[in-house]
Amino acid sequence: MYSHLANLEEAFSSFDEAICLVGPTGAVMRVSPLAREIFAGPMFAERHGTIWHADPRMRAMLLQSVTMTCQTGVRQSMAIPAGTGVTVTIDMVVAGPSLRVAGERCVLMRMQRRNSGDTQPDPDHLAAVFRITPAEARVLAALVTGQTAAAYAASAGVSVNTVRKQIAMLMAKMQCNRQSELVRKAILGQG
Repeated sequence: MYSHLANLEEAFSSFDEAICLVGPTGAVMRVSPLAREIFAGPMFAERHGTIWHADPRMRAMLLQSVTMTCQTGVRQSMAIPAGTGVTVTIDMVVAGPSLRVAGERCVLMRMQRRNSGDTQPDPDHLAAVFRITPAEARVLAALVTGQTAAAYAASAGVSVNTVRKQIAMLMAKMQCNRQSELVRKAILGQG
């Protein structure tokens, strides 16, 4: 089993992506060296053998996504704040049969860390690159910095439903199926 993981770790690390194998309850089975670096942060970590986040709501969403992936086999994606100026995008899939532990399905988490430092995405640049409205560009910039729809809505003084509709429009315009894809495209579009 671990030889398969070692090959995966090597392949993903060449793209600066980390992987982690977790059980259906979030128990960490194996962590790549890059994932260990990500888990060394203050907010997103491995604690007591389980994936963990400092924000209890984010922790619950993370564990719920792992459980749902195990139960349904449906891929889950999310972008989570992992410290000041750090966002981690996570894709979760059911690991292949050769990576089961004690006959249980496990989840393979693919993670990529983005250090934004003090630089914030420029909404005007995002609007021009992706041909989106200024309001949509501000929402996209907030997602890139790791804000949730609710957090952005509160800071911008708009309803959460409005922000969710804007995210849906962004996903349609940018041809994305998940918010993590929006974030990834926005990050690449800033270059």
